[in-house]
Amino acid sequence: MKYSFPFLILMLIFQPSMLYAQDWEWVLEGEGFHYLTTTSDEDGNIYAVGLGGEKATMGHESFISEKKFNLIIFSLTSHGNFTKWLCLKGDSITISEIVAQNGKVFFAGYFSGALSGEITTVSKGKSDILWGYFDFKAEQAKIFTDGSMENEFLTSIDVKGNSVLVGGNYSPGASISGTPLKGTSNSSFVIKYSIAGNYEDILDIPALKDNSQIISLRKVRAENENKVYLFCFLDGVFAFNGTNFSFSDYTNNNFLIYSFNEQILKHTEYIDPHHPLVDFKINHQQHFFRLSDFGSQHRQPTFSFREDEKYNSENILFREYGGGGSYDMIATSNGNCFHFSGNACVVSGTFSGNVLPEISGEGLFVEYISDTHNYTITTNNSRGLGATGLALNNNGEAFISGIINDQGSFGDFTVNGLGTSKRFLAKINPNIKPSPPSLKTDNLFYTAIAEIENIKISSITKNVKKIEWVFPEAYNRFGGSTPVFRYVAHPEIKYKQCGVFSAKAIISNGAGILDTINFEDFIKVVPQEISIIEQDSQLCCSLHPYFIEEYFWHLNDSLLTQEKTSCISLYKNGNYKLEVKMMALNCQSTAEADIIAATIEHQRQPSNLYLFPNPASTHFTLSLEEGPAELTIIDFTGRVVLKQSIGRNQKIDTSSLYPGIYTVQVQSGEKTSRKKLIIY
Repeated sequence: MKYSFPFLILMLIFQPSMLYAQDWEWVLEGEGFHYLTTTSDEDGNIYAVGLGGEKATMGHESFISEKKFNLIIFSLTSHGNFTKWLCLKGDSITISEIVAQNGKVFFAGYFSGALSGEITTVSKGKSDILWGYFDFKAEQAKIFTDGSMENEFLTSIDVKGNSVLVGGNYSPGASISGTPLKGTSNSSFVIKYSIAGNYEDILDIPALKDNSQIISLRKVRAENENKVYLFCFLDGVFAFNGTNFSFSDYTNNNFLIYSFNEQILKHTEYIDPHHPLVDFKINHQQHFFRLSDFGSQHRQPTFSFREDEKYNSENILFREYGGGGSYDMIATSNGNCFHFSGNACVVSGTFSGNVLPEISGEGLFVEYISDTHNYTITTNNSRGLGATGLALNNNGEAFISGIINDQGSFGDFTVNGLGTSKRFLAKINPNIKPSPPSLKTDNLFYTAIAEIENIKISSITKNVKKIEWVFPEAYNRFGGSTPVFRYVAHPEIKYKQCGVFSAKAIISNGAGILDTINFEDFIKVVPQEISIIEQDSQLCCSLHPYFIEEYFWHLNDSLLTQEKTSCISLYKNGNYKLEVKMMALNCQSTAEADIIAATIEHQRQPSNLYLFPNPASTHFTLSLEEGPAELTIIDFTGRVVLKQSIGRNQKIDTSSLYPGIYTVQVQSGEKTSRKKLIIY
């Protein structure tokens, strides 16, 4: 293999402003966490909230607990140092959302069983609501619970001034602070508390069984202390204060707007019902930030991010992510997919393929957008990856939490080298220039069977923001130069011709450095092997006719010119040879078989074996005159692919077998029967 490394300086223009250099400054790995997310307050302080198991680590620090769920709150510095407080231990704790304000980190969720730590209590029923905050200035926690013998869950939280607004769902018979809730099937509510934890008011959104109604609250966002916007999954009809509300069809795009002081509930529908909403937030200027997922309506998953001056007004900012090709996809990450602070916001998602002009590959992307500059940064080689939280400080530095299930690279950092499931915290610095890109493959060359096997190239990349694999040789079975392009770190390709081929990878770090790596004699494509199968007084080619263009049968080195089919009759004893020209270009294969009289006589014995359907796809049925018997299925190489005991009538699963011709052998006592089986 030969490598060439030409360097080309590029200037990338990002509309509407310059694309700035940026890179990952540090990455912390965590293990043993059920949950980990990050956020920041209006002063740019960075926080994280985690639910650790009985043993958890973050960076070089670890802790051990006798409980399965442990609520830990972190305060992070810009350099990756942190302090942590263990606030709660419990039998079962779920944190749904966090938000930070004025040095306090607020959280909302639910629990069951016992809690200990800053509060000691036991849930009243199956599941009770849980919310609270840690005050980093006072270094103390305030934690509150509420509920009844039934289920109550918190799914969202927002804070405005001295009011905490939490939203969630409940089951029939539930109550909050002694106030019975009206829903006769699963319903939703919004509760208003003071920061001191005092219950102030509640909005009950009851669902009624006789209307087959579905209500599920996803997010609650406060415009001020008395006005909230609710993003709900709704289907059906319900009444509130004498007003009927009807929801159908576009159940992922409903807003309810409620005023606590006026006790008025209004309904409005998202402006584009075909693009379901993922999340929305409201900043101090009353601008609406909305993240929409197009995946359910488009062939390829995409999503958009927009900012409006007010709900459903013209866009201040609109950004659409996603591509249209077969290998292009982009999807929102897990959990909190965007965050804003001041006049800046940050968006995150996972991607695979050639999704944007400035991004290709696969992994995680983070985009920073502000009044002064924009940047986009990516990880590569990271599968099973997602963001669970985003944060911004006042210097334009972005912080991200997430989960990674395979080895990946964050700039120069290699993360999760063992390939286990881990959590991470990381920082992006817009003023650090990325290192040059690099790529290496796991193997020096790859081998595959023409038309049958995909060549799966596994590569390890660092500082790669854009990647393009080029396979320039002929690709179709009729010849001709048909280059194939792949925009992922781990491309797959299936060749329809035999030979030795080259490839190249063009990589860029997104900051002006581009590199081309040439892989010569990189891929070897070989023909399928064939064998001669004896079956019912015939000799047959083991390979399905779909793959064969011409057959050439020989007997004792003489060409049987009249025989051009996949099976021929047994003429006499001797050496039979089969040569085939395959449909795949430049592919030939040969097999030989020595036939003796005993074999011929055996094949001419009447068979007591019945097999149907044949050809088969996912299964076939065997019928025997008597049983039980031993079944053996043999492929064209003579390898046993299935062996099991069977009865007189038996259905056999063949979904794991490749297309081709197999020998089915059934042995009952001293009697052996064979049949040819075609799998397509």
